[in-house]
Amino acid sequence: MPERAKAKAPAAASVGRQIKELEARLAQLEAMLADVRSKAERSSGAARMDLERMAETVAERIAAARVTLGDSLTLVSRALSSSRERVEREVSVLARGLRAGVRASREVYRAKKRG
Repeated sequence: MPERAKAKAPAAASVGRQIKELEARLAQLEAMLADVRSKAERSSGAARMDLERMAETVAERIAAARVTLGDSLTLVSRALSSSRERVEREVSVLARGLRAGVRASREVYRAKKRG
């Protein structure tokens, strides 16, 4: 009975695209924040205080999102490097096994020719 294929994790290219989209969205939010700050400078009274408070809140959230994105990038890069190390280790083991098999078959072939 054939085994079911496991669900694959998103490819590195897909993750990279998602990260770029998040960075682009953060850049848009920072541009909007600059716009809110400029409006706050031109305003006065309660409107100015509201806009400044809003700008401060948005700035804090953008900073938190940047930190989270940085942490995510770190985790992804660690996962990719450990994955690469695993693949290299597997390839090394398979290559050693292949060389051992070739040596063994060569010895068997030579033994047959002699005997």
